[in-house]
Amino acid sequence: MNFSNVALVVALILLTETKAQNPKKKPAPPKIAKGQCCDEVRTLKVQVANLTSILEELSRKQETDLINVVRQIMELDKQKQQLDNRVTEAESKYSEVNNRVEIMQLQTLQSATQTSSDAIYDCASLYGKSYKISGEYKLPKDEFLGTPELSVFCDMETNGGGWTLIQRRKIGLTSFKRDWK
Repeated sequence: MNFSNVALVVALILLTETKAQNPKKKPAPPKIAKGQCCDEVRTLKVQVANLTSILEELSRKQETDLINVVRQIMELDKQKQQLDNRVTEAESKYSEVNNRVEIMQLQTLQSATQTSSDAIYDCASLYGKSYKISGEYKLPKDEFLGTPELSVFCDMETNGGGWTLIQRRKIGLTSFKRDWK
């Protein structure tokens, strides 16, 4: 039983109690009295009639107020349900976006890991990619390490291969096969 049903039941109980406490009674037939007594009785009857009228008016107003309160409760209950639905929807969207962000982060991390493992840094990385012939190779420039493209000589035979030979060269135009005399 939701809140609005409870409010409706309470309203009906209050209405029935109000009716039970204020039943419409027929006024007792006036007793015929002498002179002054009759005037007082008439005055009292008028006062009773006025009070009864006021009481009935207040009772109607109370019923109207109670019905309005029940309507307001039902409207607030409806609004609360709509807000609950919106919160649930927002939480669902947040969760979905958060999952997408996590997936994108994992994909970026995987891509970066693959890129760094596939990168060619030296002759050993070339040897690992099945380059087995000794000779001159170009190592690509590496933005991450900040190194330019380099021409290097790789010894792929001595002691298991993959050796980068470093020669004293001021300008990269000098041949690796130059005569050292």
